[in-house]
Amino acid sequence: PAEPSSPAVEWSESRETPHIFSKVLRLSNLPPTFVEAAAVRQLGERFGHVTQCQVAMNPNGTPRGFAYVSFSRSDDADRALEGMEGAALGQGLAVRASFCNPRPVGGVTVFQEAAAHAKG
Repeated sequence: PAEPSSPAVEWSESRETPHIFSKVLRLSNLPPTFVEAAAVRQLGERFGHVTQCQVAMNPNGTPRGFAYVSFSRSDDADRALEGMEGAALGQGLAVRASFCNPRPVGGVTVFQEAAAHAKG
């Protein structure tokens, strides 16, 4: 079935808050070793086809500790949320995974916003 278009929705920190067919996850609490999008993409592809991935970076080139991962299907994102939430990736850190939706048509996407922040 086709997924309905959805209004902009902010992060959902609670699993009790329904998401609206989101295909984008925000992964936070990532260890500083996750500086390459390829590492995060590989993590996401265990759950489905990843269409876009970006690690948020500071202007000085250091990682900010979070990344965005977009999946081709919302059910892949659902599986990824379940599989990645609380996962131990090293240095005693447990990943926090939450849904987010891209901004409305014509707005800045979370990927564009992260890239702009990295440029300073």
